[in-house]
Amino acid sequence: LVSVISLGLLLLASSIFSIWILSGVRAFVGAEGTWSKAQKDAVKSLVAYIVSGDRKDFEEYKRNTNVQHSDMLARLELAKKSPDFSASDKYLVAGGSHPDDVRVMGYLFHYGASVSYIRNSIDIWEHGDLLFSELLTLGDKIHAQRELGKMSDPQKQEELGRIHALNREFTELEAHFSSTLGEAARAVRFFTFWMNVIGFVSVFALLFWLFRRLNSVRENLSKETQRFDLMVRGLNQAAIVAITDSAGDITFVNDKFCKISGYERCALIGKNHRILKSGIHSKEFFAEMLATVSQGKIWNNEICNRNKNGDLYWVDSTIVP
Repeated sequence: LVSVISLGLLLLASSIFSIWILSGVRAFVGAEGTWSKAQKDAVKSLVAYIVSGDRKDFEEYKRNTNVQHSDMLARLELAKKSPDFSASDKYLVAGGSHPDDVRVMGYLFHYGASVSYIRNSIDIWEHGDLLFSELLTLGDKIHAQRELGKMSDPQKQEELGRIHALNREFTELEAHFSSTLGEAARAVRFFTFWMNVIGFVSVFALLFWLFRRLNSVRENLSKETQRFDLMVRGLNQAAIVAITDSAGDITFVNDKFCKISGYERCALIGKNHRILKSGIHSKEFFAEMLATVSQGKIWNNEICNRNKNGDLYWVDSTIVP
Protein backbone atom coordinates (compact mmCIF):
# COMPACT_ATOMS: atom_id res chain seq x y z
CA LEU A 1 0.00 0.00 0.00
CA VAL A 2 2.87 2.36 0.82
CA SER A 3 4.40 1.57 -2.57
CA VAL A 4 1.13 2.34 -4.35
CA ILE A 5 0.77 5.66 -2.51
CA SER A 6 4.41 6.55 -3.21
CA LEU A 7 4.03 5.78 -6.91
CA GLY A 8 0.81 7.77 -7.02
CA LEU A 9 2.48 10.78 -5.42
CA LEU A 10 5.47 10.46 -7.77
CA LEU A 11 3.11 10.33 -10.75
CA LEU A 12 1.23 13.39 -9.48
CA ALA A 13 4.48 15.30 -8.91
CA SER A 14 5.72 14.37 -12.38
CA SER A 15 2.47 15.56 -13.98
CA ILE A 16 2.51 18.85 -12.06
CA PHE A 17 6.15 19.43 -12.96
CA SER A 18 5.51 18.70 -16.65
CA ILE A 19 2.48 21.02 -16.71
CA TRP A 20 4.61 23.70 -15.04
CA ILE A 21 7.31 23.35 -17.72
CA LEU A 22 4.74 23.38 -20.53
CA SER A 23 3.24 26.52 -19.00
CA GLY A 24 6.67 28.17 -19.05
CA VAL A 25 7.32 27.13 -22.65
CA ARG A 26 3.89 28.43 -23.67
CA ALA A 27 4.64 31.74 -21.92
CA PHE A 28 7.94 32.06 -23.82
CA VAL A 29 6.13 31.35 -27.11
CA GLY A 30 3.68 34.14 -26.32
CA ALA A 31 6.51 36.50 -25.34
CA GLU A 32 8.35 35.68 -28.58
CA GLY A 33 5.24 36.60 -30.55
CA THR A 34 5.00 39.95 -28.75
CA TRP A 35 8.73 40.56 -29.21
CA SER A 36 8.54 39.70 -32.93
CA LYS A 37 5.57 41.99 -33.55
CA ALA A 38 7.25 44.88 -31.72
CA GLN A 39 10.44 44.30 -33.73
CA LYS A 40 8.57 44.37 -37.04
CA ASP A 41 6.69 47.50 -36.01
CA ALA A 42 9.96 49.17 -34.91
CA VAL A 43 11.59 48.42 -38.28
CA LYS A 44 8.50 49.64 -40.12
CA SER A 45 8.48 52.91 -38.13
CA LEU A 46 12.21 53.47 -38.63
CA VAL A 47 11.87 52.91 -42.39
CA ALA A 48 8.99 55.40 -42.45
CA TYR A 49 11.12 57.89 -40.53
CA ILE A 50 13.96 57.60 -43.06
CA VAL A 51 11.56 58.22 -45.93
CA SER A 52 9.39 60.94 -44.36
CA GLY A 53 11.63 62.53 -41.75
CA ASP A 54 8.50 62.89 -39.59
CA ARG A 55 9.47 62.94 -35.93
CA LYS A 56 6.25 61.08 -35.04
CA ASP A 57 7.58 58.05 -36.94
CA PHE A 58 10.76 58.13 -34.86
CA GLU A 59 8.77 58.38 -31.63
CA GLU A 60 6.69 55.41 -32.78
CA TYR A 61 9.90 53.52 -33.46
CA LYS A 62 11.17 54.29 -29.93
CA ARG A 63 7.89 53.10 -28.38
CA ASN A 64 8.10 49.82 -30.29
CA THR A 65 11.65 49.20 -29.06
CA ASN A 66 10.49 49.33 -25.42
CA VAL A 67 9.42 45.68 -25.62
CA GLN A 68 12.85 44.46 -26.72
CA HIS A 69 14.56 46.75 -24.24
CA SER A 70 12.48 45.47 -21.30
CA ASP A 71 13.00 41.84 -22.32
CA MET A 72 16.75 42.44 -22.64
CA LEU A 73 16.88 43.82 -19.08
CA ALA A 74 14.98 40.73 -17.91
CA ARG A 75 17.47 38.41 -19.65
CA LEU A 76 20.42 40.22 -18.14
CA GLU A 77 18.89 39.99 -14.66
CA LEU A 78 18.04 36.28 -15.01
CA ALA A 79 21.55 35.51 -16.29
CA LYS A 80 23.01 36.58 -12.94
CA LYS A 81 24.16 33.95 -10.44
CA SER A 82 21.54 35.13 -7.93
CA PRO A 83 18.89 37.00 -9.90
CA ASP A 84 16.25 39.27 -8.42
CA PHE A 85 13.11 37.53 -9.71
CA SER A 86 10.94 40.45 -8.66
CA ALA A 87 12.97 42.73 -10.94
CA SER A 88 12.86 40.26 -13.84
CA ASP A 89 9.09 39.89 -13.33
CA LYS A 90 8.72 43.66 -13.69
CA TYR A 91 10.81 43.75 -16.87
CA LEU A 92 8.95 40.85 -18.47
CA VAL A 93 5.56 42.42 -17.69
CA ALA A 94 6.81 45.68 -19.26
CA GLY A 95 7.78 43.58 -22.28
CA GLY A 96 4.19 42.43 -22.72
CA SER A 97 4.19 39.10 -20.84
CA HIS A 98 1.23 38.24 -18.62
CA PRO A 99 1.89 38.78 -14.88
CA ASP A 100 0.76 35.20 -14.12
CA ASP A 101 3.41 33.79 -16.48
CA VAL A 102 6.52 35.79 -15.66
CA ARG A 103 7.67 33.95 -12.53
CA VAL A 104 7.58 30.52 -14.20
CA MET A 105 9.44 32.05 -17.15
CA GLY A 106 12.12 33.34 -14.79
CA TYR A 107 12.51 30.01 -13.00
CA LEU A 108 12.61 28.09 -16.26
CA PHE A 109 15.28 30.42 -17.65
CA HIS A 110 17.48 30.40 -14.54
CA TYR A 111 17.14 26.83 -13.27
CA GLY A 112 16.70 25.12 -16.64
CA ALA A 113 19.73 26.66 -18.35
CA SER A 114 21.54 23.30 -18.31
CA VAL A 115 18.81 21.71 -20.48
CA SER A 116 19.77 21.88 -24.17
CA TYR A 117 16.45 23.31 -25.38
CA ILE A 118 16.47 26.06 -22.78
CA ARG A 119 20.17 26.78 -23.34
CA ASN A 120 19.62 27.10 -27.10
CA SER A 121 16.65 29.40 -26.53
CA ILE A 122 18.72 31.61 -24.22
CA ASP A 123 21.52 31.79 -26.80
CA ILE A 124 19.03 32.79 -29.49
CA TRP A 125 17.56 35.41 -27.17
CA GLU A 126 21.05 36.79 -26.49
CA HIS A 127 21.78 36.93 -30.22
CA GLY A 128 18.50 38.75 -30.73
CA ASP A 129 19.51 41.34 -28.14
CA LEU A 130 22.78 41.91 -30.02
CA LEU A 131 20.82 42.55 -33.23
CA PHE A 132 18.49 44.80 -31.26
CA SER A 133 21.50 46.81 -30.02
CA GLU A 134 22.61 47.22 -33.63
CA LEU A 135 19.14 48.44 -34.53
CA LEU A 136 19.19 50.97 -31.68
CA THR A 137 22.61 52.24 -32.75
CA LEU A 138 21.43 52.51 -36.34
CA GLY A 139 18.25 54.31 -35.25
CA ASP A 140 20.21 56.84 -33.18
CA LYS A 141 22.57 57.47 -36.12
CA ILE A 142 19.69 57.98 -38.54
CA HIS A 143 17.95 60.30 -36.09
CA ALA A 144 21.12 62.38 -35.64
CA GLN A 145 21.56 62.71 -39.41
CA ARG A 146 17.90 63.61 -39.84
CA GLU A 147 18.07 66.24 -37.11
CA LEU A 148 21.08 67.83 -38.81
CA GLY A 149 19.43 67.56 -42.21
CA LYS A 150 22.49 65.76 -43.62
CA MET A 151 20.88 62.57 -44.98
CA SER A 152 21.17 62.35 -48.75
CA ASP A 153 19.21 59.97 -50.95
CA PRO A 154 22.19 57.58 -51.33
CA GLN A 155 22.58 57.57 -47.55
CA LYS A 156 18.86 56.81 -47.17
CA GLN A 157 19.19 53.84 -49.52
CA GLU A 158 22.26 52.62 -47.67
CA GLU A 159 20.54 52.81 -44.28
CA LEU A 160 17.40 51.19 -45.65
CA GLY A 161 19.54 48.34 -46.96
CA ARG A 162 21.13 47.84 -43.53
CA ILE A 163 17.69 47.89 -41.86
CA HIS A 164 16.32 45.27 -44.28
CA ALA A 165 19.41 43.10 -43.72
CA LEU A 166 18.87 43.33 -39.94
CA ASN A 167 15.20 42.54 -40.41
CA ARG A 168 16.07 39.36 -42.34
CA GLU A 169 18.37 38.28 -39.51
CA PHE A 170 15.62 39.03 -37.01
CA THR A 171 13.16 36.91 -39.00
CA GLU A 172 15.55 33.95 -39.23
CA LEU A 173 16.34 34.21 -35.54
CA GLU A 174 12.68 34.36 -34.55
CA ALA A 175 11.92 31.31 -36.67
CA HIS A 176 14.80 29.44 -35.00
CA PHE A 177 13.56 30.49 -31.56
CA SER A 178 10.01 29.26 -32.31
CA SER A 179 11.38 25.98 -33.66
CA THR A 180 13.50 25.41 -30.55
CA LEU A 181 10.57 26.11 -28.23
CA GLY A 182 8.42 23.76 -30.31
CA GLU A 183 11.00 21.00 -29.87
CA ALA A 184 11.06 21.67 -26.13
CA ALA A 185 7.27 21.44 -25.91
CA ARG A 186 7.23 18.16 -27.84
CA ALA A 187 9.99 16.73 -25.62
CA VAL A 188 8.04 17.66 -22.48
CA ARG A 189 4.84 16.13 -23.89
CA PHE A 190 6.74 12.95 -24.79
CA PHE A 191 8.25 12.78 -21.29
CA THR A 192 4.89 13.44 -19.64
CA PHE A 193 3.10 10.82 -21.75
CA TRP A 194 5.56 8.04 -21.02
CA MET A 195 5.90 8.97 -17.35
CA ASN A 196 2.11 8.74 -17.04
CA VAL A 197 2.02 5.45 -18.96
CA ILE A 198 4.79 3.93 -16.84
CA GLY A 199 3.24 5.31 -13.66
CA PHE A 200 -0.26 4.03 -14.40
CA VAL A 201 1.05 0.60 -15.45
CA SER A 202 3.16 0.40 -12.29
CA VAL A 203 0.27 1.43 -10.04
CA PHE A 204 -2.05 -1.03 -11.80
CA ALA A 205 0.51 -3.83 -11.46
CA LEU A 206 1.00 -3.08 -7.76
CA LEU A 207 -2.74 -2.93 -7.17
CA PHE A 208 -3.17 -6.25 -9.01
CA TRP A 209 -0.42 -7.83 -6.91
CA LEU A 210 -1.92 -6.36 -3.75
CA PHE A 211 -5.36 -7.70 -4.71
CA ARG A 212 -3.91 -11.17 -5.33
CA ARG A 213 -2.03 -11.00 -2.05
CA LEU A 214 -5.10 -9.90 -0.09
CA ASN A 215 -7.18 -12.57 -1.78
CA SER A 216 -4.63 -15.21 -0.78
CA VAL A 217 -4.60 -13.91 2.80
CA ARG A 218 -8.41 -13.94 2.85
CA GLU A 219 -8.49 -17.55 1.64
CA ASN A 220 -5.94 -18.61 4.26
CA LEU A 221 -7.85 -16.72 6.94
CA SER A 222 -11.06 -18.43 5.85
CA LYS A 223 -9.39 -21.84 6.14
CA GLU A 224 -7.97 -21.01 9.56
CA THR A 225 -11.37 -19.74 10.68
CA GLN A 226 -12.97 -22.98 9.57
CA ARG A 227 -10.32 -24.95 11.44
CA PHE A 228 -10.86 -22.81 14.52
CA ASP A 229 -14.63 -23.28 14.31
CA LEU A 230 -14.14 -27.03 14.11
CA MET A 231 -11.84 -26.95 17.12
CA VAL A 232 -14.33 -24.86 19.10
CA ARG A 233 -17.20 -27.16 18.13
CA GLY A 234 -15.16 -30.16 19.19
CA LEU A 235 -14.16 -28.49 22.43
CA ASN A 236 -17.76 -27.56 23.18
CA GLN A 237 -18.75 -31.19 22.75
CA ALA A 238 -15.93 -32.49 24.98
CA ALA A 239 -15.53 -29.89 27.73
CA ILE A 240 -17.12 -27.07 29.63
CA VAL A 241 -15.59 -23.68 28.67
CA ALA A 242 -15.75 -20.30 30.36
CA ILE A 243 -13.94 -17.02 29.72
CA THR A 244 -13.53 -14.27 32.31
CA ASP A 245 -12.12 -10.77 32.29
CA SER A 246 -9.19 -9.58 34.42
CA ALA A 247 -11.53 -9.03 37.38
CA GLY A 248 -12.72 -12.66 37.22
CA ASP A 249 -16.21 -11.85 35.92
CA ILE A 250 -17.58 -14.33 33.39
CA THR A 251 -17.84 -13.03 29.80
CA PHE A 252 -18.54 -16.30 27.96
CA VAL A 253 -19.78 -19.80 28.72
CA ASN A 254 -20.50 -22.63 26.28
CA ASP A 255 -23.63 -24.77 26.21
CA LYS A 256 -22.03 -27.65 28.08
CA PHE A 257 -21.07 -25.26 30.94
CA CYS A 258 -24.73 -24.20 31.23
CA LYS A 259 -25.93 -27.81 31.11
CA ILE A 260 -23.53 -29.08 33.81
CA SER A 261 -23.98 -26.06 36.12
CA GLY A 262 -27.72 -25.89 35.65
CA TYR A 263 -27.65 -22.11 35.15
CA GLU A 264 -28.95 -20.19 32.12
CA ARG A 265 -26.28 -18.28 30.21
CA CYS A 266 -27.81 -14.93 31.16
CA ALA A 267 -27.53 -15.86 34.84
CA LEU A 268 -23.80 -16.56 34.49
CA ILE A 269 -22.57 -13.68 32.29
CA GLY A 270 -21.19 -10.88 34.45
CA LYS A 271 -21.05 -13.08 37.55
CA ASN A 272 -17.95 -14.43 39.30
CA HIS A 273 -17.11 -18.13 39.51
CA ARG A 274 -17.94 -17.88 43.20
CA ILE A 275 -21.51 -18.57 42.10
CA LEU A 276 -20.35 -22.21 41.74
CA LYS A 277 -18.31 -22.32 44.95
CA SER A 278 -18.78 -25.61 46.80
CA GLY A 279 -16.95 -24.77 50.04
CA ILE A 280 -14.82 -27.88 49.69
CA HIS A 281 -11.53 -26.12 48.92
CA SER A 282 -9.44 -24.00 51.26
CA LYS A 283 -8.42 -20.37 50.77
CA GLU A 284 -4.84 -21.58 50.15
CA PHE A 285 -6.08 -23.68 47.24
CA PHE A 286 -7.51 -20.65 45.42
CA ALA A 287 -4.55 -18.44 46.43
CA GLU A 288 -2.19 -20.91 44.77
CA MET A 289 -4.42 -20.91 41.66
CA LEU A 290 -4.40 -17.09 41.49
CA ALA A 291 -0.64 -16.90 42.02
CA THR A 292 0.03 -19.36 39.20
CA VAL A 293 -2.21 -17.58 36.70
CA SER A 294 -0.90 -14.13 37.72
CA GLN A 295 2.60 -15.29 36.75
CA GLY A 296 1.35 -16.10 33.25
CA LYS A 297 1.43 -19.85 33.85
CA ILE A 298 -1.24 -22.44 33.10
CA TRP A 299 -2.98 -23.88 36.18
CA ASN A 300 -4.42 -27.39 36.17
CA ASN A 301 -6.18 -29.29 38.97
CA GLU A 302 -9.50 -30.82 39.98
CA ILE A 303 -12.17 -28.50 41.39
CA CYS A 304 -15.41 -29.33 43.10
CA ASN A 305 -18.29 -27.04 42.09
CA ARG A 306 -21.90 -26.80 43.18
CA ASN A 307 -24.64 -26.59 40.54
CA LYS A 308 -27.84 -24.60 40.70
CA ASN A 309 -29.68 -27.44 42.42
CA GLY A 310 -27.02 -27.65 45.12
CA ASP A 311 -25.45 -30.88 43.90
CA LEU A 312 -21.65 -31.20 43.86
CA TYR A 313 -19.71 -32.13 40.75
CA TRP A 314 -15.99 -32.46 40.08
CA VAL A 315 -14.21 -31.05 37.00
CA ASP A 316 -10.65 -31.46 35.76
CA SER A 317 -9.90 -27.74 35.31
CA THR A 318 -7.32 -26.00 33.15
CA ILE A 319 -6.99 -22.20 33.47
CA VAL A 320 -5.09 -20.40 30.69
CA PRO A 321 -4.13 -16.80 31.54
